[in-house]
Amino acid sequence: MTESKTLPLRSQVPIEETWDLESIFQTPEDWEVAGEELTGYIPQHAISCPTLPAEPMIRILSTIIIGKRVYQRLLITSECKRDLIDRQQMLNTQ
Repeated sequence: MTESKTLPLRSQVPIEETWDLESIFQTPEDWEVAGEELTGYIPQHAISCPTLPAEPMIRILSTIIIGKRVYQRLLITSECKRDLIDRQQMLNTQ
């Protein structure tokens, strides 16, 4: 008979063996706020005009860079959480 394996709860795993998600977002609420912040950047870039003067173009590009950084933090956190869920499901099916 195959032994069923499950992952322990995060609270049961030694801290040094866990992803340090708090270094990216301290709380789930911070993650949610960043997601809302990211959606605020999208409409600012919906308008494109190749003849913009330098100053507005610099402001637009700076906003894109800030939005990209927020997106990257959201993505990293989401991928780490997804990996944990996938591993849990995989172990539960064995």
